[in-house]
Amino acid sequence: MGSDQNSIAIDIKPDPWFELSTTIKAKLDKLPQKSSDCCIYRVPEKLRKTHEAAYTPRIVSIGPLHRGQPHLLAMEEHKLRYLSCFLERTNTGLASYIDLVKTWEQRARSCYEDNNFDLTEVEFAEMLLLDGIFIIELLLKSYFPKMNDEDEIFSRQWMAVDVLHDMILLENQVPFFVLEGLFHTIEGNFGILDLIFKYFKPVVPTNEDTMYMLKMSYRERQYNQMKIRHLVDLLRALCITPHHEMPMSRGRGKIKYTPTVTDLQAAGFRFKAAKCVSLVKIDYWRSELKMSPIVVHEWTECFFRNLIAFEHCHKEDKRISSYIIFMDSIIDTAKDVEVLEKCEIIQNQLGEYEDVANLFNTLHKETITDDNEFLYDGICVDLGKHYKFNVVRWRATCHKWKKILDHDYFGNPWSVISVIAAAILLVLTFIQAVCSILSL
Repeated sequence: MGSDQNSIAIDIKPDPWFELSTTIKAKLDKLPQKSSDCCIYRVPEKLRKTHEAAYTPRIVSIGPLHRGQPHLLAMEEHKLRYLSCFLERTNTGLASYIDLVKTWEQRARSCYEDNNFDLTEVEFAEMLLLDGIFIIELLLKSYFPKMNDEDEIFSRQWMAVDVLHDMILLENQVPFFVLEGLFHTIEGNFGILDLIFKYFKPVVPTNEDTMYMLKMSYRERQYNQMKIRHLVDLLRALCITPHHEMPMSRGRGKIKYTPTVTDLQAAGFRFKAAKCVSLVKIDYWRSELKMSPIVVHEWTECFFRNLIAFEHCHKEDKRISSYIIFMDSIIDTAKDVEVLEKCEIIQNQLGEYEDVANLFNTLHKETITDDNEFLYDGICVDLGKHYKFNVVRWRATCHKWKKILDHDYFGNPWSVISVIAAAILLVLTFIQAVCSILSL
């Protein structure tokens, strides 16, 4: 009893620094590892704020990032109908496709940067199956018009337009290997690229040669095991040189002042539409700027914004972003657009020249934050130098002729009077000749 009464209770206080260490270690253990397969991203907020509608699905969700949103749920029934058509066409049981997508689940999940979406393995595999087959059926119905005679999407133009819009969004993608895997179960003498090129032709601002060259390039990519990541990545590939790397220069970035098209033209520069399969290929030589033709239409803004967002998030060189910044540099007013259209560099299907100028003047916002990522530095520097040289030379020539006129013709009042009299006589002679012709 005595020993119990003499016992002392020791109050051990927890060490807050030890608890902090334990907490941080637990967070580190739960931290998801970044995968090298990561290629599908949420658009950064600073880009989204510039034009939210250009990044947001209108009617259909593809992939997990917009799955379950109320305004997109109606299309889930269409996905099931497309699945039914697909199974009937391939004459393959549903179980076989479930087994197939089950093997892709983990790899496909790692393609998304934001993979904290609340989907079980089964739910994610179901999404891959429905969304992947929906895209394949969509491409097939576009390629074979007889297949879409009674199709609810293609029979309603507004719906077909909205679906096409949703297919080019960075946040609305499934990995390309999923589409390839599903497509390979179809028998036919056509390739998946044939279907893709036909479906996306209205949105791509390039020509037929580019499409053909990309097919060749894609075969090389397959051979070298360089796979396309998703549809947005493929659309980007349509705009860059397929067969070889472009000679671009990194440097000080966008220079403070790049002469506009009208400034350059006034200084004696020429603009010419190049016969090149790459949209972003720009050549400058001896006061002549060669650029690939670009078609500007209602799809252009959404198309480029999502390509720029992909470059912004992914470890790619900023070819599209640099091209847009260059176009913004040389286009300032409607007059600049008009000059480029007359030179067949811009094909304007958007509307007024001012609309095209405003498009390029707003697309560049928040595109490149590091000047060293701008790939047209060399061309901009050359344009600036040669523009200044041409202007100085032009001014020197004008000054030279002014001195000659002052010395030879305007040196004294009688010389001035004789020049004016000769000019008046020349005008009167011309008027007399015109009147004589009209009286005949």
